[in-house]
Amino acid sequence: MIATIFIIPESPKFLISKKHFDEARDAINKIARLNGKWQRFDGQFEQEVALQANFKAQNETNLPLSMVGSEEVEKEETKQLDGSLRDLFKIRRHTINLAILLCMWSASSFNIYLLNFVTKYLGGDIFVNSLVTSLSDIPFAIAGGFIFHKFGIRAGFTTSLIIAIIGSLAIIFASNDNPHLVPIMLTFARNGIKVCFDICYLGNSLLFPAIFAGTAFGICNVGAKTATILSPLLAEIEAPIPMIVFTSIGIVAIGLTQFIRTPSKGEI
Repeated sequence: MIATIFIIPESPKFLISKKHFDEARDAINKIARLNGKWQRFDGQFEQEVALQANFKAQNETNLPLSMVGSEEVEKEETKQLDGSLRDLFKIRRHTINLAILLCMWSASSFNIYLLNFVTKYLGGDIFVNSLVTSLSDIPFAIAGGFIFHKFGIRAGFTTSLIIAIIGSLAIIFASNDNPHLVPIMLTFARNGIKVCFDICYLGNSLLFPAIFAGTAFGICNVGAKTATILSPLLAEIEAPIPMIVFTSIGIVAIGLTQFIRTPSKGEI
């Protein structure tokens, strides 16, 4: 792993965010060569073109750069930021998205572990239940990734949470009378919430610039792990309370998803 530090190039996205455009081009070309693509990339990035246009306009008008091309340049992100929490909270969109993503991350992590602990109390064979839900991980993950990339983060969160809620409601109302269907119910509940958890990882890089992505990831990860500590305690409460909580968390999370502020093209 240490050896890869000297092989893997710096993230082009991070270099672009720091306005190191030549280094970003070199990184892209190195990644391309590692993937067997030998066609060299010498184009310019949107941020680079916008920056050049602004400097040109500044030289022609002798106006401060902050007064030129304000519609094309981000209002806050164009400032020299160092990736600190103070800088992160200066930008309202990032603050809102961080709060929502923290809630989504905590909710999905909590529900995943809650369901794992509750599984031992459900009908049917616990080994069959676990095997069926595990085998369905891959197709659900592929479907969730497709929805995320095709329709966006809101659609990804909403769809995965609806699937999880359908499974949890089936467990609440039908698991006792239909133990042979429990594997299917668990498949929907577990994989729905797992896809939601996966989208938290994908959404982190979408919602935040590279300079803030690591900070946001750390905050959300710590918050989620802290919230998840309570899941085994809740799982020991008499049914159907654990699954009612599971469902309620999913419904609230769907509501929060609608307030995510996705960046416009070129903002990240």
